[in-house]
Amino acid sequence: MIKETCEKSYDLPIVKSLLNEKFDLVFIQPMFNECIFGLIYRMQIPFLLFTPTTIPSWVAGKVGGNFPSSITPNIMLEYPPEMSFFQRFLNLGMDTVAEVYMSLWYEPMIEKIYREKLGEDIPSVAEIYTNASLVLSNGHFSLFPPKPYFPDVIDVGGIHSRPGKPIPKDLEDFISQGKDGFILFSMGSAIKGDMMPDTKRKMILNVFSKLKQQVLWKWESETMPDLPKNVKLVKWLPQQDLLGHKNIKMFITHCGGGSTEESIYHGVPLIGIPMFADQPHNADLAKKHGFLVQLDWNSLAEENFSAAIQAILSDPKYLSNAKKISALFKDRPVDALELGVYWIE
Repeated sequence: MIKETCEKSYDLPIVKSLLNEKFDLVFIQPMFNECIFGLIYRMQIPFLLFTPTTIPSWVAGKVGGNFPSSITPNIMLEYPPEMSFFQRFLNLGMDTVAEVYMSLWYEPMIEKIYREKLGEDIPSVAEIYTNASLVLSNGHFSLFPPKPYFPDVIDVGGIHSRPGKPIPKDLEDFISQGKDGFILFSMGSAIKGDMMPDTKRKMILNVFSKLKQQVLWKWESETMPDLPKNVKLVKWLPQQDLLGHKNIKMFITHCGGGSTEESIYHGVPLIGIPMFADQPHNADLAKKHGFLVQLDWNSLAEENFSAAIQAILSDPKYLSNAKKISALFKDRPVDALELGVYWIE
């Protein structure tokens, strides 16, 4: 997909037109997005890197850093900071395989495309990486193990998180109908409701119908033939405002990076149903910190789904752990956004 997307992107008129524009600075999400490097070099613009997760080993290595395999778990392996000898051995293997893959196949493929489109004089991906002025890493040492950063890597985990604001009246009225708080359920923007098998949908509704809590469910339409009275469908939710609401009891989530981070910021316990990409890693992180009950989508059934909800509702440790990590996450001398802006300027 990356090869095809890279080739087609350079042929788009809107991309070609950028060569005639003037910019002061470019933000680049670098993880498997090096296709843009050719354009950035040709435009001769200062650029910084913003990683959507805590900075991975291979990005750190490109900007002069070094995360030793013996102490820094590869982000794809989900190992604990205190790795066993066998885990460190496999971690070294994963780091080595990734480096070989990137340097011998992936990067040459990208370089070939942008040189064909914009000129043979454009340097390698590795050389362009070294010209990055700054790396903003979406991590924080309260959540991830400490890493040996150079001064050009700045942790800004929580940069988009903020206190909750008043929610729309229709949502507040719905929440107020119950005396036992509410549950938020969202599987993010990439996974659509109509992808769900109807048997799964009915099973989830059946579990919700037996709860005392009100349930807000992000769904692509706002109607459903068998919808219980305590469930409301909403096409798009003000997620941060709901997570910051005083009556929220839990968040049932796919554990996307943004959703997990916002939950940590607001101190909300989770039921995690990770699907792909970084979601299993995020769920594992929350589980290690003791504020998440994890479920597998393929084995999700009424019994284990209901049991997970009751575990969060009945055991105060989940809320206590969520509040604890939230306090640590927000306990900083400077707000993450303010810190990021300072270094950018």
